[in-house]
Amino acid sequence: MLSQELVKKGHEITVITTTRGKLDKKRMYIEWMNGIKVIRYPEIRYLLEAPLVPQIGFRVFQENYDLLHVHGMTPSISDVAIIFGKLKRKPVVLTYHYDPETPLFGFLGVVAARIYAFIAYFLLNMVDQIVATTRSYAETSPVLSRLLKKVEIIPLGVDKKKFDMSKDYEGLRNDYTKIDDECSVILFVGQLREHKGLRYLLKAIKIVKAKISNVRLIIVGDGPQRSSLINYASKLNVSDAVSFMGNVSEDVLPHYYGISNAVVLPSYTRRDAFGLVLLEAMAAGKPIIASDIPGVQEVARGVGILVPPRFPEKLAEAILKILLNKQFKKKLERNASKNIQLYTWEHVAECYEQIYKKVLIH
Repeated sequence: MLSQELVKKGHEITVITTTRGKLDKKRMYIEWMNGIKVIRYPEIRYLLEAPLVPQIGFRVFQENYDLLHVHGMTPSISDVAIIFGKLKRKPVVLTYHYDPETPLFGFLGVVAARIYAFIAYFLLNMVDQIVATTRSYAETSPVLSRLLKKVEIIPLGVDKKKFDMSKDYEGLRNDYTKIDDECSVILFVGQLREHKGLRYLLKAIKIVKAKISNVRLIIVGDGPQRSSLINYASKLNVSDAVSFMGNVSEDVLPHYYGISNAVVLPSYTRRDAFGLVLLEAMAAGKPIIASDIPGVQEVARGVGILVPPRFPEKLAEAILKILLNKQFKKKLERNASKNIQLYTWEHVAECYEQIYKKVLIH
């Protein structure tokens, strides 16, 4: 959406990324989308959880452009892109999305994350401007906290029209989920990875189900932990209350927000520095339950309930409070509809355009 807004402002945009989300991940794609040239390289090999796609960085060296905007930090992608961008003597802006963390690999993951954080610090010294999505995340980051003079804060944005709840999504419950109109629906949207905290959410649903029998957790998204999470739900005896929907199209996604009573983001590491799903929930006017972690807490405060990460009892307590207290739920919905005005893509694009102009002049 940022690229589309910049195109509207007259900029020429080329996006170089991976084949994630494509049916055939093993081949390269070059396509045009809404006036934007998109080049995709195969995402086949991984180091721990990081995709190894150095071709993206090499393509940066081949392309002709005035300014390079990198998103990161992702090993073999963001770092290589920065190096080749500077070798071409082009100004580089980097949006720092999250600190390197990979909890799935224990001690090895901790060591790898610290090594890459050390590398990232020196690479970020090379860029012309760093953008973080929240102040709280930047100030608590082991990397960004040492580079705050170089950091500007620009949040992510959301397409409000896409999640317009004036449409009759409620009437579509049976079409998409096969659940009755009286069922309370809790929604999770995101990748099925360890840091997302879904095991704690499943434990929380077990607690909630003991209080409210007619409840359903809908999980939208896919990832490497899908099979293990399905098995875990079965182990907890909550399979009948959990629906794994997999990846859904952008056209269908708003329907799930439309039929939900609350949206939950139970992430517990710094891999979730913002939580775009929170903006989508706010745009849909839905209450939010999120982990009290840097970045996420800044977005969710005032429009939802913050809970300690990895604490299923507190997560269940928050879900029950929203489902059983209608006045409280309506208050959160009103706050969500007001706060979303701060996160339009038009505003985000204007902020980035000002940064582009500044670094191009210098």
